[in-house]
Amino acid sequence: MPVLSSKMLKGDFLDPHGIEIGQVTTLNQLPKRLGHCGYLKASPVKMEIGWGIHFEEDWHWPTIYFVFVILVVFSLIFGIVWSVLMKDIQGGFAISGFVTALGSLLLGYLVLGVK
Repeated sequence: MPVLSSKMLKGDFLDPHGIEIGQVTTLNQLPKRLGHCGYLKASPVKMEIGWGIHFEEDWHWPTIYFVFVILVVFSLIFGIVWSVLMKDIQGGFAISGFVTALGSLLLGYLVLGVK
């Protein structure tokens, strides 16, 4: 069982301005491990094991799926509406295909992590 609840850590992370200057309550409750000489010190040759906070970063898959579905549904609806109103099936779905391709390129751009 973690010492600090996920709500407390998330609250401090999302609203850092709510933390008072000099407040160490969160830091004091985190488990700490001392190194071999009584303190934890980084070594240039080997990895020193210690305790701390592990930040987990990952894609927010529900949002990615939602954007993908919205993009595909929008393209499909646009193609159908254009085809009915302009009586031009090829033109409507050409634009829909272009929008879908741009969405795929954007997703590829995000996956590559271009900064």
